[in-house]
Amino acid sequence: MDFPCSAEGLTGDLAPQLKQEFLRRPSKRRVYFRIRPRPGKKRREMDEPKAEVKASKYAIDNHKQEEELAKLRHESELEDARHKAENDFDKKQAAETEKSKDVRQYEALQKEVTELKDAAANEEAVLERSVGSQREQVST
Repeated sequence: MDFPCSAEGLTGDLAPQLKQEFLRRPSKRRVYFRIRPRPGKKRREMDEPKAEVKASKYAIDNHKQEEELAKLRHESELEDARHKAENDFDKKQAAETEKSKDVRQYEALQKEVTELKDAAANEEAVLERSVGSQREQVST
């Protein structure tokens, strides 16, 4: 801090030198003396705000890291959900393909059974006619 002084208010060892210096200067000028605070006190006064700044920076950095971790977790969860959905879709598609194949096979077998029944019925009818005609021949 600087304080203006006058020649009359000076005391101490430097007073005579300062009075001469003050008197040599034009009267409109003021002489300022710097009063320096104790270095230890100023350092303590500065250490507290510095510590607060460091703590704030640490809190901000920590918060940024937590946000980044949350973002990475969220992206990982989305990726896991996407993979699960793809796997579920692939399984469902494979099941539908298998079901379609089984239905076609069932229909083919059902058609074959129907054809075999029809063939057996036709063959039975032919045999019955043949048996009937042979009975007529035997009875005549």
